[in-house]
Amino acid sequence: MDSRYFKKFWNDNIGDELTDSWGNSSYYFETDLNLNVIKQLQLFQNGRILKYD
Repeated sequence: MDSRYFKKFWNDNIGDELTDSWGNSSYYFETDLNLNVIKQLQLFQNGRILKYD
């Protein structure tokens, strides 16, 4: 399967009680050719990571 990869820095809180105190974050996405997200990783300024697949 061919994949595409994207990265987006997010310089704002998303309004989530749990993660707002973790700082800004960078999002990493792996998508298929139709841009459906297969995997998502959110790396926060304090070093914590959220992963979804």
